[in-house]
Amino acid sequence: MVVSNTSPLMNLAVIGRLGLIERLFDSVNIPEAVARELAAALPEHFSEQAIKNLSWLKVHAVKNRQLIESLLLDLDAGEAEAIALSPR
Repeated sequence: MVVSNTSPLMNLAVIGRLGLIERLFDSVNIPEAVARELAAALPEHFSEQAIKNLSWLKVHAVKNRQLIESLLLDLDAGEAEAIALSPR
């Protein structure tokens, strides 16, 4: 399972190379916080509809709120949720 936080997706979108991720991985999983951060930073690339159109990008709700809350002491929401979404 491949999980991403905001920065790799955002930076590749900015330089027009988001397709590199799709070529490397069948699918990339992101938590809802990352989807929100992407939509806020780059709405032209990552609106709710644009994310749905990227069949390889999967948005997930993260259920381990206790882990997220502890990670939020040092990380932003996207990073915390990406870690919580990652398999252990």
